[in-house]
Amino acid sequence: MALKLTKQYTPYDCYTDSGVDWLGQVPEGWNVEKLKFLSSISPSNIDKKSSDDEKEVLLCNYVDVYKNEFITGDLKFMKATAKSEQIKKFALQKGDVIITKDSETADDIAVPALVKNDLKNVLCGYHLALIRSHKNKILGNYLFRLFQSKKLKDTLSTYANGITRFGLSTFPINNIEINIPPLPTQQRIAAYLDEKSEKIDKIIAGKKRLVELLEEKRKSLISEAVDGVGDVKREKLKFVCSINGATLPETTYPDLSINYIDIGNVNNKGKIIDKEIVNFSDAPSRARRIVQNDDVIIATVRTYLKAIAYFKNPEDNTIVSTGFAVLTPTKKVLGKYLYYKILSKRFVDLVVAHSTGVSYPAINPTQLGNLFLEYPTIERQKQIVTETDEKIQEIEKVIKKVKQSIKLLTEYKSSLIMHVVMGRVKV
Repeated sequence: MALKLTKQYTPYDCYTDSGVDWLGQVPEGWNVEKLKFLSSISPSNIDKKSSDDEKEVLLCNYVDVYKNEFITGDLKFMKATAKSEQIKKFALQKGDVIITKDSETADDIAVPALVKNDLKNVLCGYHLALIRSHKNKILGNYLFRLFQSKKLKDTLSTYANGITRFGLSTFPINNIEINIPPLPTQQRIAAYLDEKSEKIDKIIAGKKRLVELLEEKRKSLISEAVDGVGDVKREKLKFVCSINGATLPETTYPDLSINYIDIGNVNNKGKIIDKEIVNFSDAPSRARRIVQNDDVIIATVRTYLKAIAYFKNPEDNTIVSTGFAVLTPTKKVLGKYLYYKILSKRFVDLVVAHSTGVSYPAINPTQLGNLFLEYPTIERQKQIVTETDEKIQEIEKVIKKVKQSIKLLTEYKSSLIMHVVMGRVKV
């Protein structure tokens, strides 16, 4: 969502050429300097290992920065140890900016977070760079917003190196040229963006909560539809469907291209979120279970993940992990009804209750097959599936609309930050 300069958003009176391509023109009176002359930049060398001869500390790690705009004492930090010199150098202070140095993609690098309070026993962890501004030149809260701007992120991403994982060295961070307004203007910019961002974030949070509630409604709708049915038969699952009926043999042609789905590729909403196209010879040894039309899959390991999915006309050579049980319905049940029944809270709770293990709870196919399943007549199943499909489609339409609104608000916030810190909008 591009920001339009209306009466609410007006430019500065005069501009001058910055001499830097990514900055373009900057407001008159703004300076341009390399970041290394405005702050200290320290890539962290503190790993997650603990040593008896070091002091106990808390670590602000990559995920803490990536998932939070602001670092506060309310976050749950990891326990670790560090040397005295590391504690002195990397203990977090109010106004520090921490950025990520690594990512799976170049365009997802240099994600910033602002330290809101002095956190003396919390240290900047590995894969991060700690930027401590010289406060007589640049304010940390302004620098944080500058790092949030898409222009700066795009510029730094061009210096990221890697193939499967990208890293940003200290040199481009040190030498990136940034625009420096007078300190009072920096303070106004930071305060303005804090106020605007807080309002936008509250709206986004409300919409995200709405999505959660709609997802919960979707789940309860499915459970009510299949669990509240009268006049049903009750049989063990193994008599209602075949389990793991088709498997790729070891003699499969090595160059056969398969569409492989692992447990992590199925979310707890019954959606396949990704797949891997790979030759059989390069596929993991667990890529064995064949999926056909109308099949249902359910994870038998880490059952708490509730990875369950239904296949309607799957692509040729769709193969799932042996961590799934593949259920092929008999004439007693419709595939879609079986899917809704397996996805219902009552059945999921039953699977979890019969799983064994702590870290990786699992249920074997035999145990799964011995669980009881209730089902009505085929005609009633058709009616339930039709009605449930229609209701779910309506919910998903609303969810899609709300998510689009969240996307637009997020883009608007990003655009606003960029326009303000780049001097396109006067505050």
